[in-house]
Amino acid sequence: MKDNKKEKENNEDANMRQFISALYKLIIAKTESLKLESKLNRQFIKDRGIGAKIEADSEQDWPDEFTEEWG
Repeated sequence: MKDNKKEKENNEDANMRQFISALYKLIIAKTESLKLESKLNRQFIKDRGIGAKIEADSEQDWPDEFTEEWG
């Protein structure tokens, strides 16, 4: 009975270690994927000349209702 309980605990421990290892590998893979995606997004923005500047005075950037309302 004692041996059976100990064996069950050992199996649970082994399963938990496998689960944690798989979870860790998944986190590492997702992190790498996000790094690559971020790099590609930055390159896409750079290639198309999309900058961080804003032209707040340009009427073409605002809907007509907004421009008329706020003058």
